[in-house]
Formats: sequence, structure tokens, C-alpha cells
Amino acid sequence: MRTTALNESEMKLLAPSVFAERPAGHTSEKYSFVSTVKVLDILKGEGWFPVAAQETRSRAPKRKGFQKHILHLRHPDYSKDREFKNVGDVVPEIVITNSHDSLSCFSLRAGLFRLACSNGLIVSDQSFNSLLIRHLGFDDSRILAVTQNFVSKFPEIAGRVDSMRSRILREEERLNFAIHSAEVKWQKAPIDPIALLSPRRYDDHGKDLWTTYNVVQENLMRGGILGKTETNRTISTRPIRAIDAIVYINTHLWELAAQIADYSAS
Repeated sequence: MRTTALNESEMKLLAPSVFAERPAGHTSEKYSFVSTVKVLDILKGEGWFPVAAQETRSRAPKRKGFQKHILHLRHPDYSKDREFKNVGDVVPEIVITNSHDSLSCFSLRAGLFRLACSNGLIVSDQSFNSLLIRHLGFDDSRILAVTQNFVSKFPEIAGRVDSMRSRILREEERLNFAIHSAEVKWQKAPIDPIALLSPRRYDDHGKDLWTTYNVVQENLMRGGILGKTETNRTISTRPIRAIDAIVYINTHLWELAAQIADYSAS
């Protein structure tokens, strides 16, 4: 993921559905159009700029150009030089998901980006309030209010990261985290969960909760882990590219890690 703002041409190439000017033709009269471009303009006024964009593939012609998309935004003032200066290579983000085809609501979530592995994390809804807007009405002020709330929560999120970094896990705890993380993705994992604990870089050999969480998350999201099917055929897990899966897996992994951190603090 890049660190500079995407321009309009780049976003149109990566996720043209962002620029839909109306809802898909099959939506009902009650469906309220929430323009992603308008939201981006609102957040741009607050200093937030998009650094990544993606949309789902659509085989249905009626949904083409209106499908679900996800955007990661950053602000130059909220970096590791401020609230996150004590928690290493982590940068806060705002994560937007939306669609214009009636299949999903608009959402605004807090996120984190770990520079070491170029991985985006999404903070769990249960930990820090996100904004979910069903396409039944739209109010600019709600976007600004939730954005300002995220900013006010950045020190708290940074504190949560710091507590994860200071929590050293026993091998049994690390394995349990990997097992539960595998269950988030698979009903029956085709891999040995211990493989999720294998770091991809030297600096990720730590036994603390934060490092363990990031190693497992990266292995799940990027794939490439060897395993066996029920018929004993060797496979390699695939990268996670579906937007719903990206959000679901990330938020649930955060919640697993947060539960351990909270239990340690109690």
C-alpha cells in the first residue's frame, strides 16, 4: 500500500464504482444514494486522503459500476510522530466501505496500517464505534462527527496497541491464538494452525501479542500457507481479496487480540 494520495485517475482505474453518480437501476424508490465521492470530499476538507482503493468483481451487468468498494484514508497529522510515536511503525487510517447496488450499507471504520509488512488492520466495531449508514438517508454532519470521534480515540487505540506489545505470550497462548484465528476464516482449517505463527521477516520473531497478532493476520490475508485437503491433496491457501472477508477477518482478529490484552490488564 502506498503512502501518497491516490489521484482521481488512479482511483477510477482501481475502483470505478467509487464514482457512481446514481444508484443502480434495479434499486427501489426508498433507496437513498450515499455518494462515495461526496464522502471523500467531506473528509478531504478535514485533511484525509485515499491511499488505497478496491472493488468487488461483478458478473451481473446491472451491478457493474455500482458494486461494493473499500477505501483506506490517511491524514498527515495523525502518524507515528504524534499519538502513535510510542508504538512503532503503525499509522492510523479511516476505512470506508460502500456500494450503490443495494447489497450493503455505507460504513466508516477506524483502521491501522503497519508499515513493516504493508498490512492494513481494521479495528473491531466492539472496541471503537464505527458508523454504519443504511441507504435510507444521509447526513454530512454524521460523517464529520464520527471522523472526529475516531481522532479523539486515537490515543486510546495507540494505548491498546502498546498493551499488546507489552504482553508476552506463552507458547500455549500463541498456539491458542492461531487456532482461534484459523476458526475465524475456516470451519475446518486445511492447514496446521501453528503454520500461521511462522513470521515472514526477521523482526517478527517476537513472542508478544502485537507481533503474534500481526504475523497471524499477515499469513491469513496473504495466503501461501501449505496444507492438506480431506483427500490428502497438498494445497496453498489463497490471499484474501473479497472485501467482506477482509473486513470480517480483520475485525474478528482484532477482537481476539483485544480480549487477551484486556484479560491481562484485569
